[in-house]
Amino acid sequence: MSNTLYLSRKRLVGVGSVTALLATVVVGILGKTGQPWPVWDDGSIAMMQSLSLTNLKKQPVDPSNAFWNDPAAAALGYRLFSDTRLSADKKRACVSCHQPQHAFTDGQSTATGLAPLTRNTPTLIGAAYSRRYNWDGRSDSLWAQATGPLESASELGISRGELMHLLITDRQLREEYEHVFGPLNHNIFQHFNGSPCGPQTNSSTGTQCWQRLPQAAKQSATRVLVGIAKSLAAYQATLKPVTSRFDHFVTQLSQGQITHARELMSRSEQRGLQLFLDIEKTQCLNCHNGPLLSNGGMHDIGTNLSTQSTIELGQFLGVLLLQNSEFKCDTRYSDALPEQCHELRFLQNRNEGEGRGAFKVPTLRNLVKTAPYMHDGRFHGLSEVLDYYNNPPLPDVPGAHELKPLALTDAQLKDMGAFLQTLSDAD
Repeated sequence: MSNTLYLSRKRLVGVGSVTALLATVVVGILGKTGQPWPVWDDGSIAMMQSLSLTNLKKQPVDPSNAFWNDPAAAALGYRLFSDTRLSADKKRACVSCHQPQHAFTDGQSTATGLAPLTRNTPTLIGAAYSRRYNWDGRSDSLWAQATGPLESASELGISRGELMHLLITDRQLREEYEHVFGPLNHNIFQHFNGSPCGPQTNSSTGTQCWQRLPQAAKQSATRVLVGIAKSLAAYQATLKPVTSRFDHFVTQLSQGQITHARELMSRSEQRGLQLFLDIEKTQCLNCHNGPLLSNGGMHDIGTNLSTQSTIELGQFLGVLLLQNSEFKCDTRYSDALPEQCHELRFLQNRNEGEGRGAFKVPTLRNLVKTAPYMHDGRFHGLSEVLDYYNNPPLPDVPGAHELKPLALTDAQLKDMGAFLQTLSDAD
């Protein structure tokens, strides 16, 4: 396609027509404000296409979750996502932190469960495309991640025994569960009819109760926890990003519809896009690439010193937790074959100490709805984030983090912020 600006094709007839043509050309180039429109060549348009949702590949299948694409499992997960009975105080549910109006975040710096937490709530939209979960990557599947908040004493705080008790006492829920995962061993129910064993994660009494249970009862209760987590993951896998103004802009530009493209993104937004694509000037594409605007990896950007002045270990700790996880890809609760657990095989070859201070790269989609930002929610607005990247903290030692000062002007930072706001779902 042509990489030239759009020009009027009026025929030249007399001086008046020439004057009209020149006026059309000047307005086409500079616009009414007198500021030039950015010019896009084929290479820049190809880079934009790589970031557009039209280039998003088919959602990958999670081999560790046999119910990943099961509509009945997703329907059960949808119901459980809002069920407050999955919390110890019966007041909280997954949706308490993952709210649809905030693109499945909560609008807080850090989440609040049964107790205040230290992590910002990440969006669930597009989560099915990830390889690692949690800010530090401690889970290698969406369902394994879901087991954490359910049992955590600071989040929902419900025990496996209590989950089993819930299925025993709610016949409809039990039937829906058994429709997806098969019949439960009803002979085991006697161990959970009376006292279901309180949260073993934060109660010595509950832990002792759990330890006294027969192994078969423990296995059944754990299977119920895993089943609920896999159904929640099946529902969350349906939460897919939708097109933004940026995506529509790329489509129009790719088709040569420059006038229509300019109606979708302002000069400032397009200048910000130019900066975003300029890897030498801004480095954005090093981490925020692909249609989800995230490489899915872990990077150290100097945020390992928390707002409470404590050192964050990031991925270094996450790897240790994953390697010792009861629910990682190669355990008995996974539906994957050992050779399908690619991420675990990759982690076995990591150097000792690698990933210290690194956190997961979040998607840039829906930024308008997902503030505050960073793993600990330290920045409340995009301008704070951009100022941080423009003037990152000096590392204690060379190479301690990956950022370099950008030396962008205030006007360029404003343009970058304008562009980033075009990445939210189009109304």
